[in-house]
Amino acid sequence: MVKSGTLNQNHFSNYINDNIKSQVEGTLVDWPIETRKYFKAEVEVDKLYTIDRPMTGKLQVFFSKNNASSNLIKGDRISFIDNIIKDDKGRYIVFLDEDWGRILNHKLKYKLSGFNAKLLSQFKGLEIEERTLVSSLLFGRREFMTWDMKGVYQKSGMMHLLAISGMHVGIIYLLLSSVLSFLNRGLKKRRVKSVIIICCLVFYAAFTGFSPSVSRAVLMFSLFAFGDLIGKPVNRFQVLLSAAFILLLINPLVLLNVGAQLSFTAVFFIIWLFPKYKNHFDFKFSILNKLWQLVLISLIAQIATAPILAYYFGAISLVSTFSSVIGVPLVTVIICTGAVLLLLTPLKGVFDLFVEGYSYLLKLMNTVSTWFSELPFSQIEVSISGVQLILIYLVLLIILSKSLRSKLSFLTNVQFYRRE
Repeated sequence: MVKSGTLNQNHFSNYINDNIKSQVEGTLVDWPIETRKYFKAEVEVDKLYTIDRPMTGKLQVFFSKNNASSNLIKGDRISFIDNIIKDDKGRYIVFLDEDWGRILNHKLKYKLSGFNAKLLSQFKGLEIEERTLVSSLLFGRREFMTWDMKGVYQKSGMMHLLAISGMHVGIIYLLLSSVLSFLNRGLKKRRVKSVIIICCLVFYAAFTGFSPSVSRAVLMFSLFAFGDLIGKPVNRFQVLLSAAFILLLINPLVLLNVGAQLSFTAVFFIIWLFPKYKNHFDFKFSILNKLWQLVLISLIAQIATAPILAYYFGAISLVSTFSSVIGVPLVTVIICTGAVLLLLTPLKGVFDLFVEGYSYLLKLMNTVSTWFSELPFSQIEVSISGVQLILIYLVLLIILSKSLRSKLSFLTNVQFYRRE
């Protein structure tokens, strides 16, 4: 019988009793978070076995630790029987013992990203803040970050470095290009290289759970690799436009997504300004030139997206440009070293030996972020209107329009590649 006074007739809470165990079926809508005694996750309930109708509603589930709960991943469908209670905050929760129930199936979309949870467990010997960095930078999972840690990275202007996005995918793209550079000779070999890069990028997107930011970046860099596949140098502005067009076809509302606006704005300015300044400094050692280019990309992205950040969040980090000078090279080393460590996971003794040294890189990253966050006026509140946001970018485009005009000539050229 439906409880009186309910707004949603299909909400599971209408059909449960605190003193009677309910048999529930539902789907994990987020990644389980490990606590001292439990794995905690939010479950979307869609079925009560005693009721012949679809159910709705979310439930906080605390799983006792066992082999089954340690293998839970986002997207899993589960079934259990136990008492569901309502806490003081109005949330419906259930505490399950070791024989809590069973996993019905893994969703295909999350099988690869579930594999990364097992790899992450190999870093359990690290301290919690170091393990959080590994989780964010290598696996694209930031749910383990404490509020204090988030605050430190936001004030230091380094928070964007922890969110896997275009920069991280770009690092992987450059790493793959360098490793496969022996395939640069001959059209056939370049095509093989392009196919390998595209496959690796798609695998990485699946590995990190197909997050929107990673998917956008993988699409753009895959289009760059497509240029070698067809044997023609691509026009970068055309790639950006093509990626935006494809994403809008899939979901027109992506235009209103803040992450998408930040991504495409940053990439637009990087494509525009990076070639002009990448050779501004000519170092004797090539590795220093590579580091300068990585830092330059981050600086352009920070400056280009500052107006959008001010519009949506009302704050700008004054030290982000300087923290990026240290943060970007450091993140690059952490990601590349971490990728090597992941290949060493089958060799337990060797892996543990190198992880100990790896922890010093992670501690250095946290130390740098803390130092910048403690500087006076590290962050200021700046609020602008939508009109002001548009005017800022219009003025910027007008000032630089002379150098941009030739690069935007692709608007009258239907070819995907540049004429040779």
